[in-house]
Amino acid sequence: GVAWRLPWRRARSEADTEEQWRPDAAAAQILLSEADALAARGDYDEAVHLLLRRSVADIAGRLPDFLRPSLTARDIANAPSLPARPRGAFSEIARIVEAALFARRPVGAEGWQQARGAYERFAFRDAWA
Repeated sequence: GVAWRLPWRRARSEADTEEQWRPDAAAAQILLSEADALAARGDYDEAVHLLLRRSVADIAGRLPDFLRPSLTARDIANAPSLPARPRGAFSEIARIVEAALFARRPVGAEGWQQARGAYERFAFRDAWA
């Protein structure tokens, strides 16, 4: 019952796993530009919803067998197959969108900034330091 691991075959660390979850920086910057344009027009709800939809698409690209049409954003946010940081960022964005859609609470500038910050923590290297 003893398992030997060769040094070059060590299990990936959580940081390495999370690094793979980061979307392409250029694509993330374009997404934020599109969402910023919506927010600048005062359409905060749609801007946050755009971040959520693109985050779901990103997760679908990494876990194609995981996502099903029946899953809610809350289901995805609680999935143990997502690394901690991406899960936390997605969870924050999903919570804001859920409050806007189901509780009819407008996102507003403050909610937009929270969702944007969550996406930045997920997407950009400097935010992961």
